[in-house]
Formats: sequence, C-alpha cells, structure tokens
Amino acid sequence: MTKQIWSRRGDKNQRPYHYKGSILDNIYLIGGYEIVKDDDGDGVIIHDLDGLHTAIAMHLAQEQKVLRGKEIRYLRTYMDLSQSGLGKLLGCDSQMIARYEKEQSDIPAPTDRLLRMIVLGHIIGKVDVHGVVQQIEDMEGELPHSFRFKQTPKGWEAA
Repeated sequence: MTKQIWSRRGDKNQRPYHYKGSILDNIYLIGGYEIVKDDDGDGVIIHDLDGLHTAIAMHLAQEQKVLRGKEIRYLRTYMDLSQSGLGKLLGCDSQMIARYEKEQSDIPAPTDRLLRMIVLGHIIGKVDVHGVVQQIEDMEGELPHSFRFKQTPKGWEAA
C-alpha cells in the first residue's frame, strides 16, 4: 500500500502525522492536527475529523485501483452500514462482504464500481443508503404480483 497524505492549506511546516484513527494503515496527515501535551503524555487533536473521513472516502471511491479489503471495510463503516446492509445494496449476502473485507475473495469489477457509486452518492447527499437498505428489506419476502400499466396522454405509466 502506498502512503496517503492529507493536508489543509497553510499547514506545510508540520511533520507528517501517521493517522491511526481508522482501519487504514497508510494515512498520513500534513497539517490539520495539533500535538498536545499533558500529564498523561502526548495526544493529538485532528481538525475537522468528519471532513478528513469524508476526504478519505472520496479518495478511495475515485482511486483507479480495485478496492482492497480494509478499504471496503472503511467505506462500509464510513457509511455506517453493517455487512448485511452493504450486502443488500450490492446484491450479495453478508458473508460475501466479510470475504471481500478479509481478502478471501476478490471483489468483482461491477461490484467495485457499484460500491464506488454508492459511496459518491452518499457523500454528495443524493443516496440515502439506510433508506435504500430499508426499502430492500421491506421488499424481501413479498409475493410476486402482476404489474399493470396504462397509456396516458403523457405516455405509459404504472397503473
């Protein structure tokens, strides 16, 4: 894995900080943080933590390589989804999501692309992932029914 370095404008004089606040091992911050000292030792304050997590998710969703296990897990937890919830969105079961996250199975290219679209939609606020999962759960177990359509002056539509 290559190092991912994140910075805020104007914070170029600080040494890169290895951010261990996520499951990803390769995140380094250039600026946007403060080292604080107290009686218990050194600590760190990350400025705009939610913004940092969104930037990481956006980067992963736009990166051109296939997502790896920890990255899939990061994106799932970023969207506050269970393995089952993400599985419902991607059309597979929770065990398959677990295998992707443990790198026991490669994520297929179409599934990788769908996950990226869901993440980007979630970030820009166009996809309510929890609402979609709930709709899928509500549809599960429904008996198949017939579909009726009618022609109107505006064209065909569901009746």
